[in-house]
Amino acid sequence: MIQLVSSIKRLRMINIYNTFSLSMTTMINNLLLVFLLIITINSLTTVNCLRFDELLGIKKFTFSDMNEMLEDANCSIHLIERMNNEKIYPIVNELTSKQFFKIFKVDLSSSCPFWVMKKVCTGKGGCSVCECDEREIPIAWKQSRINNPTSSSSSSGVQEDKVNKFLGLSAQGRKVQKWKDVEVDSWTKPEGVDTKLTYVNLINNPETRTGYSGEEASRVWKAIYSENCFKSGALNDMCFEERVFYRLISGLHASTTMKIARYFHKKFGHEENTTYDSFTPNYEMFEKTLVANPDRVKNIYFLYTFMLRAIEKATPFLKSYNFNTGNELEDLETSKVVNELLDALKFCSTSFDESKMFNSEERISLRNQMKATFRNITAIMDCVACEKCKMWAKLEVIGLATALKILLDGNEVFSTLQRNEIIALINAFKQHSQSIYDYQELYITYMRKDISPLIAYIFVTAIGIAILFFIISICYSKQQQEKQKKEDVKKKKD
Repeated sequence: MIQLVSSIKRLRMINIYNTFSLSMTTMINNLLLVFLLIITINSLTTVNCLRFDELLGIKKFTFSDMNEMLEDANCSIHLIERMNNEKIYPIVNELTSKQFFKIFKVDLSSSCPFWVMKKVCTGKGGCSVCECDEREIPIAWKQSRINNPTSSSSSSGVQEDKVNKFLGLSAQGRKVQKWKDVEVDSWTKPEGVDTKLTYVNLINNPETRTGYSGEEASRVWKAIYSENCFKSGALNDMCFEERVFYRLISGLHASTTMKIARYFHKKFGHEENTTYDSFTPNYEMFEKTLVANPDRVKNIYFLYTFMLRAIEKATPFLKSYNFNTGNELEDLETSKVVNELLDALKFCSTSFDESKMFNSEERISLRNQMKATFRNITAIMDCVACEKCKMWAKLEVIGLATALKILLDGNEVFSTLQRNEIIALINAFKQHSQSIYDYQELYITYMRKDISPLIAYIFVTAIGIAILFFIISICYSKQQQEKQKKEDVKKKKD
């Protein structure tokens, strides 16, 4: 009898232990289930994982038709976007961090020849430029400057332009006398031998919002569009050359707008930081100026393909160029990255066909008109009242002028290219490459905004289901315990 009671007690203890173990196992499993559901949903809604986005109709590319060809170019928009974001932008971003490409020589002291400027920078973006310390300037460049103190960034032999000082818009907005062109063979306004030129470290002066806005800023763009662009009615009514020129200028404008929208607000605690990572976007500006105007965005892509074609055409010249800063190891690494970039640019057979331009006698006169117009635009850059904005405006205009020279002036131009032009060409291309990269990033986040309530609903529903399973398992465990107790009582009675 004693042995029987002892056996029953042992069995009872074993059953209690088993029941407890089952309850704990079930509880742990359900907690793990809730945790895994939260982790899974969170990973599906992150920027880097787009499967959930695709399920909800948000694509990796920003235009609806994957096969849509970019007008006046020979690549699809999707191919440009994919190759740029996955391959080209990382390479050119690395290249522009090299010593040769991050130091740019620019004239920031010239006054506006067309109207009286007012400095109107506001906000915390900062209009001023941090100039290079003398130690930052490559030794080889300083030696060249000492040996040739009268050299400037302009091509040798180019005469100084004689301009009408009253070109542009008057204070009342009336159109006034246009540019008087003298030198028709130059794409840019020469800086002049007596102009004060400054070396600037581009890494320390990123292209971001500075607070430069309002009437003074819009006046520059009005002068460019109203006074300088070809006016032949609607875009479709323009001839090929006029359309190309307009789309290049529009792309330059849109790329600048993209930088301001993406790098708008300084992060808290990053007031002294000057890198791109220290800024956050302005989605309202992004939506109003770019998402609502897809043609402007396409013009960024067009400007990008135009400059890509120029760099591609310059491949033999760039492969043999001596990227000399005085640091042999750094210079070899720079040449290596340049070659990587040139190899990566071959995804389109010919991204832009420059042979279509000025291919008839009646269009040849447009070449000189285009040069005079663009040279006028380079002069207008001196009317930018914000110092940092002026620096980037000049760099990107010089970069575009270099691309125009390479594509439209024949192969003999390679013997006249200046170091500053090569630096401007690659850095301007990088800026437009970054605009395409940033546009996709902001576009995907912008599209998520519209379906964020749905994501939240799915997220809450999934957690609710997991909690429901958890409660059911606890109830089931308690039910099993009660059942086990009844069986134990019954066995005890027996």
